[in-house]
Amino acid sequence: MLYVSTAELPAFRLRAEIGYRSAPNLRNPVNIEVVDEIKRLDPNLPSDGMQWFTVVQALLFYAAGAMDEAHNRVLPLSWPVATGIGGDPVRNSAAAQDATFVHAMLHRQEGDFVGQEGGGMAGWDNAEFWFSQTGQHQLYPRVLAAAKDFARGRPGPEAHLRTHGGTWKAARFLHLCAEATRKQDNELLEFCSFIMNLEWRLLLEHCWAKLHH
Repeated sequence: MLYVSTAELPAFRLRAEIGYRSAPNLRNPVNIEVVDEIKRLDPNLPSDGMQWFTVVQALLFYAAGAMDEAHNRVLPLSWPVATGIGGDPVRNSAAAQDATFVHAMLHRQEGDFVGQEGGGMAGWDNAEFWFSQTGQHQLYPRVLAAAKDFARGRPGPEAHLRTHGGTWKAARFLHLCAEATRKQDNELLEFCSFIMNLEWRLLLEHCWAKLHH
């Protein structure tokens, strides 16, 4: 990520040519056409609805590889202080926990890259902070159940899940992603990719449902 405000970001096509600073084998594909379509989304919603839409839009940007656009949208909903990147905070938002979850996912994607947020923290460390701020999300039991199904018969993932006990522990999964990336362990990388894609889909469905209530 470049860590500048949306208005100061270079054209996405220029950024895509250079590539993205993210964890090897965990990075998102870049889809410039989809990014342009997401930017044009402009629903007519009340204030609360727009906050849920902001999280939905951030998740779409994340999937399309537009990490800065995603980060700049969730930052005001997840951090109580004004920033030069995201602008003024949106306090007491019903979408705050979900925005914080997305914020954590974005920094996890950075991996070893040291960004400007948090006084210059590596993505893994920054993500650990934001997952701690997320707390025990209501989607975690579904993540754990799907993880157990996927891991069955796979020694590495099964061993990892035994450390979770009966509760999904986001920080332990984060450490697994870091370890799998360093070791280039294909079995664990496959498991990590599955969980990351699952989190994205479940969170998108969850926020989309909130948007229509």
